[in-house]
Amino acid sequence: MRSTEDLAAAYDRDPASAYNMTLDELYILSVEVGETEVIVDAIIAASGGSDADRADALGMTLEEYLSYP
Repeated sequence: MRSTEDLAAAYDRDPASAYNMTLDELYILSVEVGETEVIVDAIIAASGGSDADRADALGMTLEEYLSYP
């Protein structure tokens, strides 16, 4: 597992890197930088959440979520 500093540095360079992290790494990152929308979505995705689950967690309708770039 990468260090907290490495996780935070990767996230700072590219927030999309959260989608390549394990659940353990995401939980560590969320403590370090806070529960951003990207981190929350990556946690739900890594946990096998559906698009509807991900939309709900972000406060969107499923249609809004699916149309988000």
